[in-house]
Amino acid sequence: MWLFVSIVNDNMGLKKYNDPGIPLEDVYPQAQELVEIVFRNGAQNVMVQPVAEVRTEAGRRFETYCKERLRGFFLVHNGNWGFPGSRPEGFSARAVHPPSAAFPVPDDAFIVSDHGSFIPQLTIDRSMAGEADPGLLEAWLIRMRHQGVPMVGYYAFQREVTDATAIRTIGKVLSGKVQ
Repeated sequence: MWLFVSIVNDNMGLKKYNDPGIPLEDVYPQAQELVEIVFRNGAQNVMVQPVAEVRTEAGRRFETYCKERLRGFFLVHNGNWGFPGSRPEGFSARAVHPPSAAFPVPDDAFIVSDHGSFIPQLTIDRSMAGEADPGLLEAWLIRMRHQGVPMVGYYAFQREVTDATAIRTIGKVLSGKVQ
């Protein structure tokens, strides 16, 4: 089993999705403290995405800092607002946030449903905080598996309780009970 750690999101400061408007630059020392927590606990079975949706100079600088500090960790790049065109040197993988389940995604990247347009498409009530729609989530996961995507992440956003439906659906697909 692997742990996927995303340290900061470079959308900080945009005041979207209840963000209080504090940019990454203003919490840079706290972000470095988070890196130290990850570092102290070791690299075994840990994937680290230093910055989700890299878009600012502070995000690029923090990603460079993490690349040096977390040398030997499995590092994941998520630049260009969540759609990096390549995997930069020093990173083991790249993560892509497609805008929809039908969007053509690369088969060499981790695919994560972390996109403001995509999140509601996979929920029963079509909201950002909704419970997963098991049929839609299953179909998307199967499509990603058949395409050969190395890792798929379902992004349960603004949830106040665990999404048991999503967990059961993911487990069903992982167990091979569906093709």
